[in-house]
Amino acid sequence: MKVTKTERLGNGNLLVTVPVTFKWRNTGNGRVIINPDSSIVDLRRETILTAVARGRRWVQLLDDGSVESIRAIAAKIGREPSYVARLIRLSMLAPSIIESVIRGDYPANLSVNSTRKAVPDLWKDQVTELMK
Repeated sequence: MKVTKTERLGNGNLLVTVPVTFKWRNTGNGRVIINPDSSIVDLRRETILTAVARGRRWVQLLDDGSVESIRAIAAKIGREPSYVARLIRLSMLAPSIIESVIRGDYPANLSVNSTRKAVPDLWKDQVTELMK
């Protein structure tokens, strides 16, 4: 049986180490994790969906007044304001693009990094530019 290790950090938090067995496979869309049950986890898909979710959450915090600015969010999470702004832009992706990512049916060039440049405002233009 695999052993779980716990350790108390200097700041009072616990560091829990749990050994996990998995395999990597390189594909045309990057690396994927193969679960023990032989199912495949698409890391790029998970990264895109996580980024969209974070961006939406941050927009919600700005809208309800919980935080005053992008800079405040960045300071709270320990990242640069440009990172926060980029993920907030992803919160406004066209629903059809998000649905395609959820299904796993999206082009190989679509990634969080590919959206570093300005994303068009119109959903039709987003689909044309990002789903080619």
